[in-house]
Amino acid sequence: MQALTSWFIRNPVAANLLMALILFLGAQTLFGIRIEGFPRIPPESVTVSITYPDATAEQVDELITQKVEQSLEGLEGVRSITSRSEAGLSTITVRRAGGQQLQQVLDRVRIRIDGLTDLPANARRPLIEASGFDFPALYVNLHGDADPATLQALAERLKEELLAQPELSRLNIWGLIPREMRIEIDPDRLRHYGLTLEDVTATIRQNSLNFEAGELRTNAGTIFLRADNRARYAPEYAALPVIERDNGAVVSVGDIATIHDGFVGGDFLFRLNGNPTVGMEILIGQKENLLDVSRVVRATVEDFSRQLPPQIQAEIWGDSAGYIADRLELLRSNGVQGLILVALMLSVFLNVRLALWVAMGIPISVMGAIAVAGSKWVDYSLNDVTTFGLIIALGILVDDAVVVGESVFEERHKEPDPIIGTERGVNQVAVATVFGVLTTIAAFFPMLLIDNPLGKALAAFSGIVILALIFSLIESKFILPAHLAHVPLTRRRRYLVTRLWARVQDGAQGGLSWFRDRIYAPVLVTSVRHRYGVLILFIAAILLGLGLMVKGKIKTVFFPDVPGQVITVNLEMDARAPFALTRANIDRIEAAANDLNAELAAETGMDSPPIKTIFTIINDAGSAQIFAELLPVAQRPKVPILDVVSAWRNRVGENGGAKLVHVSGGMVLLRAA
Repeated sequence: MQALTSWFIRNPVAANLLMALILFLGAQTLFGIRIEGFPRIPPESVTVSITYPDATAEQVDELITQKVEQSLEGLEGVRSITSRSEAGLSTITVRRAGGQQLQQVLDRVRIRIDGLTDLPANARRPLIEASGFDFPALYVNLHGDADPATLQALAERLKEELLAQPELSRLNIWGLIPREMRIEIDPDRLRHYGLTLEDVTATIRQNSLNFEAGELRTNAGTIFLRADNRARYAPEYAALPVIERDNGAVVSVGDIATIHDGFVGGDFLFRLNGNPTVGMEILIGQKENLLDVSRVVRATVEDFSRQLPPQIQAEIWGDSAGYIADRLELLRSNGVQGLILVALMLSVFLNVRLALWVAMGIPISVMGAIAVAGSKWVDYSLNDVTTFGLIIALGILVDDAVVVGESVFEERHKEPDPIIGTERGVNQVAVATVFGVLTTIAAFFPMLLIDNPLGKALAAFSGIVILALIFSLIESKFILPAHLAHVPLTRRRRYLVTRLWARVQDGAQGGLSWFRDRIYAPVLVTSVRHRYGVLILFIAAILLGLGLMVKGKIKTVFFPDVPGQVITVNLEMDARAPFALTRANIDRIEAAANDLNAELAAETGMDSPPIKTIFTIINDAGSAQIFAELLPVAQRPKVPILDVVSAWRNRVGENGGAKLVHVSGGMVLLRAA
């Protein structure tokens, strides 16, 4: 390394080209790198879903789930098998063991499931897929005082317009209720015409199916022949002939029945701010940018809103783009502040130009890390984890550069030749700085080896820090010395500013010398003379810290619940609880939120209530959820989210038939149903 460092010192053009290349590649990658809220977690398990219509949870468990579990026993490469049986659906999750390829586990599961021959005849074909987790970008809801048919038709149109945008690839939609054509036969009219229920059923069945009659092959191609007598709407069903008399008179379905074109009834509810709603969950694709997705969705929804009737509104909520934009702004501001502080402190004690070149280690290291992280070989994105890693790394990036700069500064005062003085200064601290960076890398490296979903997400944190440290080492050993060798250390102070700054430097040097001679040196001598006492003192400090943790004075968590802008309420009911009781409980919890919202607005004098969106979901009688999004922190400085969570939790009270009511504030993770 010494020979390579000397070569760069004697060839400053090469050092400048290397620096320019790193900055250029980093900037180019920065403009094209994928931005998302949370790093993509690769699939870790295989999910088998089997639908069994009109079956209870007990029947599903006995006739499907247990048989599937038995067929998967002893499967190679499996860590665990979990299952869930509910009314009409069986879900079995097979998690791969460490070191196993998920595709191989998927193939083995598919072979076992295909070998099952004793499943109920009414059970649907098993759906086998690798189960990953897609983090949503934002949510779009259409809501208002309108009938379900209008909301669903508009939602389908909005979905088509969103998917037509090249920046978007996937979305999930919830709140769609299946349509139902209900035909109520009048028994008296049926007897009057001498018909049976089977006659009407056969007529409807014949006109509710479309079928292929064959194909006609020609020289120009193949023409498919289809007989299509399918009735789709209530008037078409009403016009279906049941009896055709010789005189031409026709008795239609509408003459003997009342036809209702509506929606399937069920134990579900979707409501936004008190109104019926249909919503969409916009997902981030493999190469999509969160900020671009948010921008395109907002523009599309704004254009679509102009076409909506007055009583229906389109609302966007749970947008992760604002959160990640704040993190990127924090990274930018921290980097600028760090660069300024490093340059200022070194300028006070050393040389201004030397300090500026040392501070350049921050942007060079960050840009180098981003250039490699965004490449196809590493494929990291800018997200919560990687930006947090870069923010942490900012504090240690210039450590080796500061040591090298100070050593070169001292040696150049002793050696008249700047090239030789720079070489001596770099070589004196080369071993210490290299091993200092390597030990830091070694501390972060084990996180890259964790083989589970959380470990793979956190691997991006350690990976980006390691990349930044490697580039800081490259900068301090090859780029920085080439610049320091050509920095003039002595120059006439012709201007008033330079003379004033020289006085500041002299005062700082005198203060540092006084601290070194009067405080640090005596403490150091005393510590060396009483080294065992100092050792016992530090051991006592360690034991004190451990004792505070054991006693709970210092709380520890593996993964903290970071406060966000969305409060989540999860309600789990007893399996025997009716839908009416579940709805009464969720209505009571939502009413408590509305009352709290009005009180907080009145107490703080806010123009708008702190809770701007309340989304209520009941998927079945056994569970319900509420998602309440608060205004941005800047608009509610006196209303912390944790205070709202605590106040809402205290107002929930007892709920009949409820097994669990959990209120938490953090990032929203809503799955479409």
